[in-house]
Amino acid sequence: MYELSFVTTRSLPPVPAVRTRLQFRSDLVGDPIAQLRRLVWQLKDRLGVWIAVDAERDRDLAIVYPDRLAWATLSAMIETILARYTTPIVLEAIDSTAIDLRAPHYRRLLIQHCNHELCRLFHTAPSSLIDEVRQRIYSTKNIYQIGDEAEVRRYLKFDFVIDDVVADAAVIDHAVIGDGMTDGSDRRTHAADRLVLCLDYANEYRSLQTLDQLDPQRQPLKPKQRLTQIYNGKGCDWVGWASVSVGEPLQKLGGVSLLDYHHRRGHLSDDERSAINPSDRAVLVRYVIQSDPVHHLPHLLKRLYERRDLRAKDFDRYIVPINQKIQLAMQSVNWLNRQGFCLGDRLEFDTTLRQPATLVAFNTDQRRQNLDFGIIPGQHNRRDRRLCVAEVWHGWSKRQLLERPDRVRTQVIYPAEWETKMRKYMNGLRSIFREFGISLDRAGDFRAYDPLDRASLHATCDHLPDCDLVFAFVPTRNEPGFDININPYNTLKQLLFDRQIPSQMVTYSTLNKSEHSKKFENFAQNVVLGIVAKLGYIPWQIHDMPGTAQAFIGLDIGRVGDRGTVAAGCVVNARGKLVSWASRCLGGGSPGGETIGNADLRSMLEDLIVAFHQSTTSATSGTPPPLRHLVIHRDGTFKNHELETIRAIEQELRADGLDRLDLVEIVKDTVIRAATWNGQRYINPDRGFGWQHTANEAIVLTTGDKQSKVATNASPQPLLIRRRSGDTDLMTIAEQVYWLSEMQVGSSQVVRLPMTTYFPDRIAEVTLKGLLPPEVRHASRPWFL
Repeated sequence: MYELSFVTTRSLPPVPAVRTRLQFRSDLVGDPIAQLRRLVWQLKDRLGVWIAVDAERDRDLAIVYPDRLAWATLSAMIETILARYTTPIVLEAIDSTAIDLRAPHYRRLLIQHCNHELCRLFHTAPSSLIDEVRQRIYSTKNIYQIGDEAEVRRYLKFDFVIDDVVADAAVIDHAVIGDGMTDGSDRRTHAADRLVLCLDYANEYRSLQTLDQLDPQRQPLKPKQRLTQIYNGKGCDWVGWASVSVGEPLQKLGGVSLLDYHHRRGHLSDDERSAINPSDRAVLVRYVIQSDPVHHLPHLLKRLYERRDLRAKDFDRYIVPINQKIQLAMQSVNWLNRQGFCLGDRLEFDTTLRQPATLVAFNTDQRRQNLDFGIIPGQHNRRDRRLCVAEVWHGWSKRQLLERPDRVRTQVIYPAEWETKMRKYMNGLRSIFREFGISLDRAGDFRAYDPLDRASLHATCDHLPDCDLVFAFVPTRNEPGFDININPYNTLKQLLFDRQIPSQMVTYSTLNKSEHSKKFENFAQNVVLGIVAKLGYIPWQIHDMPGTAQAFIGLDIGRVGDRGTVAAGCVVNARGKLVSWASRCLGGGSPGGETIGNADLRSMLEDLIVAFHQSTTSATSGTPPPLRHLVIHRDGTFKNHELETIRAIEQELRADGLDRLDLVEIVKDTVIRAATWNGQRYINPDRGFGWQHTANEAIVLTTGDKQSKVATNASPQPLLIRRRSGDTDLMTIAEQVYWLSEMQVGSSQVVRLPMTTYFPDRIAEVTLKGLLPPEVRHASRPWFL
């Protein structure tokens, strides 16, 4: 196994820097740290030198910068910038300290410094556009063109980590020989604290025309349409047309028009500026880090296309396969070595791919068949005769489920024109359910409705007979009988949830495809598993979970535009069974919707832990056994105040018997890609592998070559698992995440995320669509599936 990353040929040298504490000597409006960040952004832009805010320690205000930058130079530029502010601001230095960025508490800043240095080098390449914030290098070359509408631009994604894992040559030899990639002669080991450069390549699809050239009738811009700035590749979201012109002076730009502002910054040449009519309307856009819209020049913006906007064959054609990614990466590393990457001293990168120091195959040996579908019929007297399989479809093919109802009373509602196809579908589905020993019975007569009449939908859901589930046949976008203002799918989901009735939606396209007998079982597979799960049964469980954890809690946050922010969580047991889930509406939330408030986090964790205790309460003693080992998974990163809240809860739990608590971050958006060598070229790896990435980080391949849903050439995106706190072995934590990714029990499809973050993500998404109540204290059935 190889990682698409490159290690420096020697350990990091000292990286000298200066940390200067500052204080504002005037009244400020707003957060002082936000003000300081704004100032630092301007300083970097003016001086072309890396500068960063360090407000982590002691909650003081401080900036960090290379020691070669004299404070006199920096102070003079600060005074120049502040003098132009509308409200006078005075900033003074308290003291300065010489530091080495290699120190553990400066590691975040060290990585920022690395990012800046790499971007600085690419600024010298005439064919590159730099987005330092998103860590992307865009090519200015038009790689391909799709008709007269879209162009394909390639970009390089990058990240740095510190390799503080000492490789064991014997472990590497064993892993490499096992993959059949070498004879074991490449016995390499290295010291810790080397720099690792991680690379990946992807394509961006953007319109050939700028916004002022687009035909609004043929290519209308939808709310939050992604846009790109043609002069630097940075992205923003479409808000709408502005009420001002591009030649009108704007107060926020210091009385300068958009035309003059972008001309002065070099985004427009003299000829380009002269060709633009000053009376053209400006546009409003929103950046990720800003809450308020800002004015922009439509002549410098282009629309970005998403995958669903393009024909599949056009999108698939330009996917960068892993072998090509590696060739491009090696060219980039050779170029960097020639240019001279400096960090305290000049560093060079080894031009061979990094190999994992510890590579583990999770789905082999005693866990090769680790999905438990229950006792095989007729074998109840033999404890070892359980149906344990490697893939979900193996259990399906045996027509066995761990838990199932004997009978499901169903009510069917459908558009009148679909009756013939609907009856054929339901008859076929009944026969499939019968093979599992489940009787799919009618709760009442079929009910027809008019999908273009909202009142008809409401009337259909009134006075429903007592039933376990409703089958709702619904048209969706671009299907006959669909009206976006009515949206039968969402309308019926909400109406049925209000009545506490689970539902199974069937679209027109599914009806058509299911008429082919060979495809019907593929559709029926997910329908059966989904219905069983929605009714509160678990079709399979994990036979052997590594480690000693008794419960896993997952946390996530969802945010959709102005709809608000929802925090969601769930708790599952050591076999991967959902015990309970909960949600909290955070209202507008904090900027970006990335944090969970102390009170909401505490109440949600307490509710989930109580629900777990109730699930383990003995029927004889009436008391639950103590929770000795708890693992909490956080989608993304734990915020400082979240950690403080969890620490307080941990102390309370320890008084009740808790011995161990692991805090784990699940990072789903990572640059890391992996490959194996088949003797001729690099190919995508299979799923089920994990390896140590840094001392507290592991990479897990929950999907592999056969599970790509984007395109056949697409590279599987692994998860980065970060141990934030706890003493459980890192690879045990990684393996737990892998097996929890096998527990999306509502479908046979492989899901990339573990259920501990996938379920909360779905809960937040469905809640923000208005299909779940804004707050759920405790629920055991997965209504969100």
